[in-house]
Amino acid sequence: MWLWALNDARRRTLVELHELPAAAIDWHPAESAQSIGSILYHMALIEADWLYTEVLELPLSEQLAALFPYDSRDQHGLLTSIHGVALDEHLARLDTVRRHILAAYQAMDLHDFHRVRHLPDYDVTP
Repeated sequence: MWLWALNDARRRTLVELHELPAAAIDWHPAESAQSIGSILYHMALIEADWLYTEVLELPLSEQLAALFPYDSRDQHGLLTSIHGVALDEHLARLDTVRRHILAAYQAMDLHDFHRVRHLPDYDVTP
């Protein structure tokens, strides 16, 4: 059910991004707001980190790490501002991370799915 929800949310995101003008990716609606490009980068990074940290309990794979040259947040704690990246590149990054998520879950048995992962600040299951 939750994999369906993830995929449905991604489908709805892609519908909203379809035919988005290229200039809109880097546009900021207000001084403190993030651009669409920054949010797309952050979404992919957080999904990748969640998969490897919480679910797989492994360091981020080299393949995925190469997709994220910037930290998730800047020195002020705000999302890192990402500029000059085409929508196709953001979508490819999101797609690559999603393929890793689906592959990990498809390979997981029910015991591992329900196994509690004990992290420093909280416990979680996939």
